[in-house]
Amino acid sequence: MSAYQYPIHIANIRIQNEDKIRTSVAYIHGLLEEEGLNLHHSRNENEMMTLGRTSEVLSVVCARLRDTGLYDGVSIEIDKLDSQDSNDNVGDNKVQLNITLDEKKWYKLYVGAGVKQQGFGMGMSESSQLGALPKAQFEASANVSNIRGNTDVTAISYTIDQASVPTFVLSHDAPAKISIEDMEHASWRCIVDTTDYELARSYKEYHRSLSYRLSNSRSPSPFLCDAPWRSLEWTAKWRDIQPCRFPNAPFACDASPNIISEAGPSLKHSLSFDYKMNGVNLDNRITPTRGFDMSVGAEIAGPPGDVGFFKASNALSIHFPLINSLGLCFHASFSSGFARNISFGGTCNRTLPISDRYFVGGPLNLRGFQASGIGPRAKENPGAPGGDSLGGEIFYTSLLMASVPFPTTKLKESGARLMGFVNMGTLTGW
Repeated sequence: MSAYQYPIHIANIRIQNEDKIRTSVAYIHGLLEEEGLNLHHSRNENEMMTLGRTSEVLSVVCARLRDTGLYDGVSIEIDKLDSQDSNDNVGDNKVQLNITLDEKKWYKLYVGAGVKQQGFGMGMSESSQLGALPKAQFEASANVSNIRGNTDVTAISYTIDQASVPTFVLSHDAPAKISIEDMEHASWRCIVDTTDYELARSYKEYHRSLSYRLSNSRSPSPFLCDAPWRSLEWTAKWRDIQPCRFPNAPFACDASPNIISEAGPSLKHSLSFDYKMNGVNLDNRITPTRGFDMSVGAEIAGPPGDVGFFKASNALSIHFPLINSLGLCFHASFSSGFARNISFGGTCNRTLPISDRYFVGGPLNLRGFQASGIGPRAKENPGAPGGDSLGGEIFYTSLLMASVPFPTTKLKESGARLMGFVNMGTLTGW
């Protein structure tokens, strides 16, 4: 019998400096049992875990604790049982776990400046529809961690940009008390923000939102997650559309009648699901040359909000080499979505609000077109150059592309590639 097949019985768990760390013993025990470790001290060899399997479980637990970002160091060692720590007689199969956690400070403060992310919480493709230039901002944030002992993090931030537009975010992240399959991480978010759509749609949207999300990762965004992302999110969002005004006549709207008719507040109450493969089947997540990627999403909104609809979208991409000697690769992608208004017997709007429609165009969405550059546009008193973009309920985009490595050595080694592409797409209503 090899050492990895040797059955062991965990008779004791010792946490170094237990009285000086914030992480609770109950949380550590729960994490070990959640990964399949038997902590019930079974003496039946058939019920014991092997040394190899126990080592694998402990490696996973260490990785999960490190991924929280709350520890400078995490180690769990299998050691001989100290008879002083157990009421049982010391046996050949009995071991103890020595757990050492080097915790970071319980607080973090930051004051400084940066560049504002327009459309807080939007994906990259959605935020590219704004067409807005980056804005400088002043930032102040603080967070406290592991106060409850279960790797929880509570954060608050306040920013104000050069146009004196403030953004306030309050969040709380912790392991979920009630999980769905592997969606075991819970996040609360309270956001007050203003999104600038003036360049493409001649209005700003002021919103306050409260959301609760279950996900399979602690990452605040799916784009920061290295594994497939799954999330289920409930959102209540109060929105107020404010059309542009003339500088010399502040009571007159500098927007099309279509936008002015959408002005005013609305309440969206919705439930959404997202799944993203996040490049796990690609050879390189940034510049892939082989593999495929996929994402799907769905959202339903209804009472007690005054907005009702169902939306679904998907995206698929494939990549494969054509001529290995030249490094020539072929790439193809396709994305689509539809939205359907639901009035719920007249309790919700009978048309889909502009805030919930699709917009297509821009470098991360449909290359060669301006942000929100295709689809229905206002014709009367157009507002934005070319007419205010009014969005649509059905869209698709497709892309065919070929790429080769850069001829220069430094750029070639960095993974940068020369690309030629052709793309097409459409955006319309029912």
